[in-house]
Amino acid sequence: MTVSSSFLNEPNWLRTWVHRLLCILLVLACANVLYLLRRDSYDFHVGPVHLLAHGFFKPTLIFYTIFILAILVKRTARRSEGLPAFKPGHLVLLLAAIGVGWFFATSDINPIYDEWNYRGFSRDLDGHVWTLFVTPQFSSWYRPLGFLSLWMDSHIFGDHLWGYHLQNIVWHLVNAYLAWVLALRLRLSESVAGWAAILFACAAVTYEPIMWPSARFDLLAMAFTAIALIAAIDYLAQGKAVSVMVTTISYVLAVISKESGYAFPILLVPIVFLVGRSWRDNLRRI
Repeated sequence: MTVSSSFLNEPNWLRTWVHRLLCILLVLACANVLYLLRRDSYDFHVGPVHLLAHGFFKPTLIFYTIFILAILVKRTARRSEGLPAFKPGHLVLLLAAIGVGWFFATSDINPIYDEWNYRGFSRDLDGHVWTLFVTPQFSSWYRPLGFLSLWMDSHIFGDHLWGYHLQNIVWHLVNAYLAWVLALRLRLSESVAGWAAILFACAAVTYEPIMWPSARFDLLAMAFTAIALIAAIDYLAQGKAVSVMVTTISYVLAVISKESGYAFPILLVPIVFLVGRSWRDNLRRI
């Protein structure tokens, strides 16, 4: 595959403005956390915009994510010279070690309520699991793929609650590997791509959907969104019809995993301008 441009090769002014934008978002995220530390929650209506927060756990994760992105964007300008690169096989082994040593301890976290792993809901599906794809689930959700995977766990592991964590750990490690593949497609160096995958695998911001079996929807949505983006980049670079098919199928699977799968077309927009022959040619292909 030939990719003619990347974020690393963009003019300095683009990296500078992206970094400035992230710094502004970082200040806002910090102010958000500090406010919540004093008030515990807020509920603001600004015209059609509704801003709501209870507690500061997820706002802290947002702050942490923006902080990491700001550092990574700043570091890309230095080409990350001196960082060792990972061979694919070594990276897979390291990610597997992280999964066993870092996250398997979460298998002991098993509070007894159905929302933790939807065991009761899964038992009620026996005999008509196909209805997941034609009816909404809790709170009008439509996440049939995630509920199908939890239903499979209920049949495989039954009352052995530790087993419900295995899929989450595996999907997280798959996502870390996909982060490596996506970084390479965006023409980041092998060292940057490898360390980005390791950072993603270990970062605290990813912890909640790993330890909570029924938060698997997030992991599935990310996996299929990442595959869709990788296949879309391949199409922009090579123009092969099979890449369009993989992109379409993966996008559908991401959407039926969780609503965050709809982020794919938004993420695709900057990629059109960064990869392939030229952004004008990419727009024509799309």
